[in-house]
Parts: sequence; C-alpha cells; structure tokens
Amino acid sequence: METRGSKDKQTSQGKDDRSMNGKSSPSHAVPDELSLKRSSHLRLLFILIGSIFFAEVVAMSLIYELPPLPYQYITLIDAGVMTILIFPVLYFLSFRPLLLHIHKRYQAEKAIKAERQRFNDILETLPGYLVLLTADYHVSFANRFFRERFGESYGQRCYEYLFGRSQPCEICETYKVLNTMQPGRWEWLGPDGHNYDVYDYPFTDTDGSTLILEMGLDITEKKQAEAQIREMALFPALNPDGVLQVDVAGRVRKSNLAAEQMGLAAGTQLTEVIPDLRELDLPACIAAGVTQPVEWESHLGERVLLWTVRGAPDLDLAFLYSKDITLHRHAEEAVRQLSRIVEQTEDTVVVTNCDGVIEYVNPAFERLTGYTKEETLGKTPRVIKSGNHDNEFYRNLWNTILTGEVFQSELANRKKNGELYYEVKTIAPLRDAQGKITHFVATGKDITEHKIDEEKLRKAYDGLELRVQERTEELKIANSELEEEITVRKRAEAETQRYMEELTQFNNAMVGRELRMIELKKEVNELCKSVSQPPRYPLEFDKAEL
Repeated sequence: METRGSKDKQTSQGKDDRSMNGKSSPSHAVPDELSLKRSSHLRLLFILIGSIFFAEVVAMSLIYELPPLPYQYITLIDAGVMTILIFPVLYFLSFRPLLLHIHKRYQAEKAIKAERQRFNDILETLPGYLVLLTADYHVSFANRFFRERFGESYGQRCYEYLFGRSQPCEICETYKVLNTMQPGRWEWLGPDGHNYDVYDYPFTDTDGSTLILEMGLDITEKKQAEAQIREMALFPALNPDGVLQVDVAGRVRKSNLAAEQMGLAAGTQLTEVIPDLRELDLPACIAAGVTQPVEWESHLGERVLLWTVRGAPDLDLAFLYSKDITLHRHAEEAVRQLSRIVEQTEDTVVVTNCDGVIEYVNPAFERLTGYTKEETLGKTPRVIKSGNHDNEFYRNLWNTILTGEVFQSELANRKKNGELYYEVKTIAPLRDAQGKITHFVATGKDITEHKIDEEKLRKAYDGLELRVQERTEELKIANSELEEEITVRKRAEAETQRYMEELTQFNNAMVGRELRMIELKKEVNELCKSVSQPPRYPLEFDKAEL
C-alpha cells in the first residue's frame, strides 16, 4: 500500500512530527549546541595549525636534504617560524570566512527552529483540526484538536483507526482532490458524532510526493441552530410557541400567531409588552450569532416565558423563540414546597434505591438516630437495625414493597448511641414513567414515648389487677361476714315482727276493752240523766281521740 516515499523520507517525516507535536525543546538545546560549535571550531583550528606545522617540517627537511641531527632543530625552528608567518594569511583567506559561514548557518538553523516552534504552536491551538495525509492514507501530522477528538493513529491508516475498516472508504471526498489537484470543500459527519466543514488542499512535497492538507471546523452547533431556524421558518404560523424577528432597536419585524396573541404584533416595541426584556442586550445577542443562543426568562401576566435569543449578524436581526414554562415553574415550586416539608417535618424520611441503598435522609432522621447524612448515604438501613425482629418479618417487608404495595408496621430500631427507639414505619415504592420501581420512600413517626407510656400503663394495670384481686378476696370475706350478719338480723327482725304482732293483738284487745268500758259508762250516765241525777262517770276524752 505504500506507493510513494522511502524509509528515509518517513524517518524525516517522523522527526518533523515529533518536532511539530511539541515533543522536542529547541530553546533548551541552544546553549549545548553553541558550546559544541565552539569546541568544533577550536579543534579545527588546532588541526589546521598542526597540519601547517607538519607540512613545514616536511618541507624544511626536504630543503635541508636530511642534515645531521643538530640541523634538525634548525628545521623545526624554521618550520615554526614559517607556520607563524603563513597561519595569519591562511586564517584570513580561508578559515575565518569558513567560521563566519558556519556561524551564519547556525543562526539560520536556530531561526528556522524557532519559526517552526511558533508555527507548531499555532497549529496546536487552532479551534479546528488540521492533518497531513499521504497518498497511502497515512496521517503524517495531526494537531492537538484532531488527536483529542479522534486519538493517536500509531501508524495506522486513516480508515483503520477512524472507522475500523480494512479497506479505504468507497467514496472518500478527501482523496478526490488527488485526481483534480484542486482544493475541495465538503461537510463530514465524524465518528464522534460532530459535523465538520472540511477544506482539502493538495500540494507536492519537496521530494516530489503528493500530500493533502486537510482542515476541519466543528459546525455541529451551527447546524443544529440552522436546523431549528429552518424548522421555525417552515412552520411559524403553526408553532404553539411565540416566534419573533426583532431588529437591534427592539422593534418586532415579524411574528407568528402565538406571538400576536401575546400582543407582540409586527411594529410593536418588545419591551413595552414585556418589560422584563429591557435588561436583554439585543446588540450583543445579534453579534454573538446563532451558535451562541441566549436564554432569558420573563413574565406576561401570570404566564412565565422562557425566551431563546439567536442572533443573525448578517441581517442585523435577532430571532426570539418563547416557551411557556408556567406549569414547569409551578411544578418546581411544588417540588420546593415538598422539599421544605420533607426537610422540616418531624417524621423521619429515608429514600433508597431499589437495592435498598440509602440515597437521602432528612434532618429529622439525623436528629432521631444520631447518624449524619454523610454516615448513612451509600449504606443500607441495617445501620439502625435493632435485632428485635426476626428474618420472617423482613422477608414479609421486602415481599410487600417489591410487589408494589405499601408496607406499614411498628419497628424497633437502634440509635447510634445504642438506645432503642420505636417508629410507625410506612414504606412505599416509587415508579418511573414506565411503571418500573426505582426507589423506596420510608417515613417513620417516632412513638418511643408512647411505647414507654404503654409499658408504664401495662405495669400499672398488672399491679392494679393484683390489687383488685386482693380487694375482691377481702370483699368476698367481708360479704360472707355481712351475709351472716344479715341472716342474724333477719332472724332478729322475724322475732321482733312476731313480738310486734303479739303486742298489737294485745293492744287491740286492751283498746277494745277500754272502748266497751266507755260505752258502759255512757249508758250509766244516760240512765242517771234520765232519772235526773248527775252523771256517774265523767268522760274527759272522745272516742275519736282513741
């Protein structure tokens, strides 16, 4: 598959890649390179001097035709003198220009490295990706944006590590430019799900091979905004939400039916109808463009509207889309109220997931148990288990709530300090939109004091029952004695009644006798009166008195 270049070329490209990827640091290598250059210059100087001296020795030896030993010293002296005389001439004629040339070349290389580093920094900070592609589908260079989005190629071809293919793509817009040798532009949906505006530029490298410079700009947000604008433009009249076209002065240029029903017809000043939008910086929103929408909340009577503002700098207009979030705000307020109720209630509230792991406890739980929220979150209710209930109790609990029913019972649990407390516990399942149980909510009412009072009452009742039994026995004894006394009294009463009857009979007999005596006395007195004699028996009482 490698149709161009050699291993040397790939090696040089690898070196360029390492340099452009920021893996080398030329600025730190400059002092070392400079010292190496200087030491090489000194070595070259000493070699040159030594060479001249050696050449002079050889020349003088030939001139003197190998004289005796004493003349050899003369040869060395003459060679040294000739070296001293010839070296400056050679230095200024050849060596100094060579040093200047080497220095200029070093400065040029240093400038090239600095320029390359600056160029590499620019490429690394581009807000889009930039890659160099070879004719055999290898990525010879990729900037940071590309690497962060798609990862490192590690020598793989683009279709291998981007798409996991074993063959090139059937239709590859990038490599079409190799046929035309003309720049190309197209849109690409990348493997990361983002849309890119791609520019391809073919060019010939220094070794005659063809490369493709490709640059891609992420236009995902722009595409989404354009799609939304097109959708709104196609169905403005049918849109239940308000759609406005507003100029920089805040005057409505166009509006749909929903906006007109809010009083925002064409020609209306936006802030006159909705004063809350006075703080909205329309010029800034227009300048930001469609890729940076602004959300703004306003009130229209009792309605709460959420406005999305998208600017169109080329038209000097802003598009406003309203969404009625009144019900949403009411729901949020209801949730906040419910949250306050849960936070402020004296009953304990515990929320667990479907596995029984605690996800929320309210302050009442913390006050009652002594466990903080941090100590209970992520754990199960076993932390407060008292051990007073058997496994059958908990098995029944789980069977009840897992079937979607509500469990209610009295539970004995244990505080952090080891004390027992009692609750009337109610556990209810929570379901999602599909009806699946996702959480359980357990509320508990502390009845510890009530249980203590019940225990006291039970003990008091047990003692009272004993006293009642004792009193009953005493009453039985007293009743038996009383019955005996009553029997005696009844006997006495019977005797008394009999005596009274006898006395009454005797009294009646005495009274009858006395009455008869009175009648006889009256008859005697009548007889005396009839014979003109005074009454014989004075009568001082009347019979009726008797």
